[in-house]
Amino acid sequence: MQLCLQFEIPDVADRVSEGYAALKIERDPGGGFVEISHSTNRPPLRDVVEKYVFQDSDGALTATYRAVLIKVDGTEYPTPIASSSVFEDSYTTLQNIRDEGVLATDVDDDRVSKFIGYANRYIERATQNWFNPRYQIFLMSGEDDGRLFFDVPIIALQKITINDQADQFKNIEINNRYLRNGMISPDDRKNPMIAYSDGYLIEPGERLETLGGGFFPHDRQQIKVWGIFGFTELPRGTVCGETAEKSQVPLEYGQVPALIEWCATSIVVARCFPMLSDDAIQASMSSRITKLKTMDEEVNFGNASSSEVINTQGFSNNSVVDQILSTYKVPMKMRFV
Repeated sequence: MQLCLQFEIPDVADRVSEGYAALKIERDPGGGFVEISHSTNRPPLRDVVEKYVFQDSDGALTATYRAVLIKVDGTEYPTPIASSSVFEDSYTTLQNIRDEGVLATDVDDDRVSKFIGYANRYIERATQNWFNPRYQIFLMSGEDDGRLFFDVPIIALQKITINDQADQFKNIEINNRYLRNGMISPDDRKNPMIAYSDGYLIEPGERLETLGGGFFPHDRQQIKVWGIFGFTELPRGTVCGETAEKSQVPLEYGQVPALIEWCATSIVVARCFPMLSDDAIQASMSSRITKLKTMDEEVNFGNASSSEVINTQGFSNNSVVDQILSTYKVPMKMRFV
């Protein structure tokens, strides 16, 4: 199963000053620790980033996970760091489905887990977004100006290089103010980008012969960005802030939005619906319209039984779900040439 691993690195600034550059993520299913990251996708250390996230696509909740700090030359920090939390990377839970009345006697746990996976993929395909913190590495091309646009919201950036040159964090401004100070107007999750504070725009048709600091070159994916991304929501009562002054790294990375969790739960319950007993279906359909009739026409939506319930609302079986998901869609992108 897909698992989300979280690690908290104490005294990270001291470790960075000692030359430790990245995290090697390891898993022990019972026979010893084996690295599940790779030299090309190890999360880089940054002196103001204390929390790190990694996804294990073939994980097991019974396994043990740890992170080993490592230098460029391969030297490892003597004390590994155990994961602070490990949880299933899903938008709803098995318990949520059981709370909606889907009993294990009707639909077993493995079947429900499979439906949860389907719901996750449907939501991401429908919105072109994801809704939890995920560690990602992007290879990107700029527009020969001071801005770099992303497809998904930025939570925290760890490293930026251009043409494999040294880290380019100097004078970078990150659009993640929703997490840093709770700003929802404008909502940076709808316009994720970074920008050089000293950069400027180039008029269409002009070309820069040399590119110095302050520009993201229009090259063949020569910009490499490491970081945590995702459309998340801060829990109520969360205090916004940064890990250090002007670090632009939020204290909290957020969680799955409540409406997305509800949509995922509704989709899974709809998939389980034909498997429920007739008594359970009758109870859930007690307020549902089954027939519409006018003077000349009549439409019958079927009786409330497992053999006759007809899905007329697409995959989600719920027009409200589809309307909610439409509000989380990635905005349309336009370019001028």
